[in-house]
Amino acid sequence: EEEVRALQKKIQQIENELDQVQEQLSAANTKLEEKEKALQTAEGDVAALNRRIQLIEEDLERSEERLKIATAKL
Repeated sequence: EEEVRALQKKIQQIENELDQVQEQLSAANTKLEEKEKALQTAEGDVAALNRRIQLIEEDLERSEERLKIATAKL
């Protein structure tokens, strides 16, 4: 009988530990999802900025070419 109580107590402790670990896992998963969303946003921002840089560089090239032509006409 005492052995049964000891085993029941041990089972209860293990169940409590399991509950705590499951809560920690849930919290970690929530944080992971938040970080993944932030990463996606940052990657989107980087892609947009890279495209903007490309467009600005192309505009610079066109402007330099127009300047070259205008200077040659003078």
